[in-house]
Amino acid sequence: MNRMVYPGDEVIIEDNTIVKILERKNYISRQKNDLTRHNAKVDTPIIAANIDLALIVISPKNPDLHPAFIDRYKILLNAFNIPSLIVLNKSDLATEKTKEIIDFYRHRGEEVYETTFHNAQSILALKELIRGKRVILVGQSGVGKSTLTSHLTGNHDIRVGKIGEKTKRGRHTTTNSNLYIIDKDTYIIDTPGIRALSLKNIDEKEIMDYFKEFEGYKCRFKDCKHINEPTNVCGIKKALEEGKINQIRYNSYYKIMDEK
Repeated sequence: MNRMVYPGDEVIIEDNTIVKILERKNYISRQKNDLTRHNAKVDTPIIAANIDLALIVISPKNPDLHPAFIDRYKILLNAFNIPSLIVLNKSDLATEKTKEIIDFYRHRGEEVYETTFHNAQSILALKELIRGKRVILVGQSGVGKSTLTSHLTGNHDIRVGKIGEKTKRGRHTTTNSNLYIIDKDTYIIDTPGIRALSLKNIDEKEIMDYFKEFEGYKCRFKDCKHINEPTNVCGIKKALEEGKINQIRYNSYYKIMDEK
């Protein structure tokens, strides 16, 4: 067998040798070429496979909380058909701005959990949530994914990093995806943190569909992308001008679409 095996793969073993990789229900891979929702042709390294739930780990600061990063991960995970929720780690450092952003996602219908290493109950609640699931942790370097994995698994040998003094960004301590076993039905896959997340290969319609608050506003042209069109023909731009659409959310949409 010459196929690569990745964290989360289910295999058949004979005489201590992997003889077959079972069909994957989903996977997530680094972006390079074409991507389709269910049966993408993989020509880039797979990060993890057969995922029940993705935890998008964020922090209030160091690195700073950027809603655009949450949106990018949500869109990417939707494209790979992977359910996800948001975990605000280091929640004891939350500011009023942090709470405002988190409240926005909650009002949008997103599930948000708050964890802090100073409150064991918050870790136990998350551990109970993921019980019986194969979970992947994704997010920027420095948000505490490896430390969170250490607390959830009880494995304190997991390497964790420090924030760079000059950049205030996380340093890469996880260089490969690693799978940890909590019990026979619960697994955590910790992934390398990334500072930039490209969505160039995601279909524009999937991006537009994600920003559900744009629904209900009519544009004159069906192919309107809500970027360069004037407000007299773009219902989204007009709603933004009138304060009916959140400026931060539109900025996130604009940056993603501007890469296309």
